[in-house]
Amino acid sequence: MARKKAQSALEYMMTYGWAILIIVIVAAVLYSLGIFSPSSSAGTTSSGFAPFVVLGQECNANGLYIELGNNAGNTVTFYNVTVTTSTGASVFSNFVNLSTPITVVNGGNAVLTISGLTCSGVGSRYSASVSIGYKIQTSLGTESAVSSGTVSGTSVVGTIIATGASSSGFNTTTFSISTSQSNQIILITANGYPVTSPPTPTVTVDGNPATELKLAFAKQGSSAGPAASSIFYYVAPSSGSNTISVADTGYKNGGSGSDIWPINFAVTLVGASSSGVSSSYAVFNPGSPQSMTVKTTVPNEIVFSTALLNLGSAGVPADFAWTTNASNSFTLINTSKTGTGILSSDAYVVIGAPGTYSIGFTYSAGDTGNSSMVVATFQPAAP
Repeated sequence: MARKKAQSALEYMMTYGWAILIIVIVAAVLYSLGIFSPSSSAGTTSSGFAPFVVLGQECNANGLYIELGNNAGNTVTFYNVTVTTSTGASVFSNFVNLSTPITVVNGGNAVLTISGLTCSGVGSRYSASVSIGYKIQTSLGTESAVSSGTVSGTSVVGTIIATGASSSGFNTTTFSISTSQSNQIILITANGYPVTSPPTPTVTVDGNPATELKLAFAKQGSSAGPAASSIFYYVAPSSGSNTISVADTGYKNGGSGSDIWPINFAVTLVGASSSGVSSSYAVFNPGSPQSMTVKTTVPNEIVFSTALLNLGSAGVPADFAWTTNASNSFTLINTSKTGTGILSSDAYVVIGAPGTYSIGFTYSAGDTGNSSMVVATFQPAAP
């Protein structure tokens, strides 16, 4: 009897011993792959910040950037930021009065730059509590309030933070955009209703020529008007305000008040490199599939897209959506409509894995005119 009990105990120990050994081996393999390493956790998280929504965040050696969308129902002005982080018993707190308050209309977005919190390199883990002082316009006047929340993530290259200013005009259109750090990329789109074949827009930033990447030109059809879109880029040598001038040569002027048909837009990229830039374009006739393929070659490549539709009627809605088969979705930056149904849109997506992807757009009211699209890809900046 004692022999049988000992044998049963030995079999019991061997069975569970093998199970424990297998668990240890699996855990060791997962650890070697970085599954249990906090710094290997890709992506970002956020909570709070009502009545605003966090559209994006990036932490690098220059600071923490938080992109907020305004869902407050009225225009707001951000005027200070307090960020608090803790590591063990060490607490860092930084209060920043914004040198230039940031005003954002309802439905708009803006990027807050917090220079006190920095991430030294790729894989740096960060977590912070953030309080934002703002003023909001209400029926009772201007009221002060505070929005609080938390952000966390891992510093990775190739995360885009986009902020822009759009302007429509004829011949020379001048507007400005701010950069938060040196050697930041500014993208400019010069889209519109062309009257020459093709149009020849030019762009300068602070008097210096911007580089044209591509221009797409859809010719006049028997039942559809022409459309043209283009992307230019410029590397701003220092932070601050930059003046953009667009000469819309070859685009149609509607000839009265708001009926001016070129649509120009600018956006800045944080975390993108000016090396390895590529671009492509496509033009579409009414009813054709509005999509093209784009190839990325490195992880977290940034794809910026612009398109123009000539819809032929001022009464059609500005209802436009970007599509891709990549795992991430497009972030819409701007959609503008002017003239007799001249619709322009700009968006971006960060694609994690290198490969060939479909990039396109849909228009729910139906495609009633010619359209053009230009896509530019930017590789992430070196850590």
